[in-house]
Amino acid sequence: MKLISSIFTLLAAMVLPAAGFMFLSDRDRGYIKSISAGILTYIILRVLMVLPPLNDLNGLFSPLGAAASVYGPALAIAAVSELTRFLVFKYYLEGRRTLGDSVSLGFGFWAVEAILTVGLTALLVVINFSANSQYVNAVNMTLSGLERLFVLPVQLLLSLICLYALKS
Repeated sequence: MKLISSIFTLLAAMVLPAAGFMFLSDRDRGYIKSISAGILTYIILRVLMVLPPLNDLNGLFSPLGAAASVYGPALAIAAVSELTRFLVFKYYLEGRRTLGDSVSLGFGFWAVEAILTVGLTALLVVINFSANSQYVNAVNMTLSGLERLFVLPVQLLLSLICLYALKS
């Protein structure tokens, strides 16, 4: 069961992003710039998280109460994420504001996040399963793969919302 859940998570967090990248980067479709914009958005967001105001979000929200310390950092990160995505759409993808570009940007964001947060771990577990099997929890591994699959439509819709916000 542990091996099956690890392979499922590997498929969801490494193979699906790689296959989607190959599909969307076809020369006929021409979404390489949009996919790279999604990857760039994720990287910019992670660089911004190192900056002191965003790095210590728990310290900023903890005096406001338990609910604020739990939901405050998540809302702040979401706001910065959407602002970053909006700015990338506005300035980097200035002439490319179609539905396909929006989907490609959201997919690029999701793909790099899936690979870095879950995919590499699943790959290392599957490659050396005999040594790592004692550390693998099948339920947690399956939930990690499912979470990556459930986040994909959310990322695509968030990119679509930014596109429509920019057009209106």
